[in-house]
Amino acid sequence: MSRMDSYSSQIREEQKAILNGLLGIIYDNYDTTRKIQQTVDGIYRMVVALLLIVIALIIIAIFLICFFHCRRPNEERSPLHSNRKSHPIEI
Repeated sequence: MSRMDSYSSQIREEQKAILNGLLGIIYDNYDTTRKIQQTVDGIYRMVVALLLIVIALIIIAIFLICFFHCRRPNEERSPLHSNRKSHPIEI
């Protein structure tokens, strides 16, 4: 029986070593996945921040264009914007 006990204990030790190796690989993969997820989250936050900045700049530019366009004197505006009636053509 001692021969079987030593054989089964060797198998158990090998199984423990294999399981510990597999658990180590799983933990390493989990740790790597977590680091990748944190990096992706950081990139996502930067992209959203840049998108918000670009949208804000576009809105500011539209308001500035409208503001300066409305402040121009009537003489500088194109004839399409003029409210004056044209003079009748004399024959």
